[in-house]
Amino acid sequence: MNAKRWMMLGTLAIAIAVGHPLYKEGTLPDAAPRASADSESDDGDALLQALGLENDEQLREAIYDGFSLADIARAGGKDPAAVVELQVAEALALLEQRYASGSITEETYLAQREEIPEVVERSVYDT
Repeated sequence: MNAKRWMMLGTLAIAIAVGHPLYKEGTLPDAAPRASADSESDDGDALLQALGLENDEQLREAIYDGFSLADIARAGGKDPAAVVELQVAEALALLEQRYASGSITEETYLAQREEIPEVVERSVYDT
């Protein structure tokens, strides 16, 4: 499998892990807290909405076919920058949780916080 395919599958794995509706507080280590049961379904659909998709299967197929998240968002009539914003916010929230729980050092926290926007942007726009 080529590097491009690994990048796409990695992005998909992040998208599913962060936005999956079964990802509930306390079910995984360092799980980000959810505000309520109502917001949980909204969080699970946030990535799909940002991409202009209706279900996870459409996302999997598009990623498998070689489209970037930016390509998928544009095809769905959405702004890829909104996808970047969403994923950055979710990644930063998870990072904050890890730091607050003591599972990472302040040095690691600061370094990762600085890197997240660039890493997410590359993952959204790269195929």
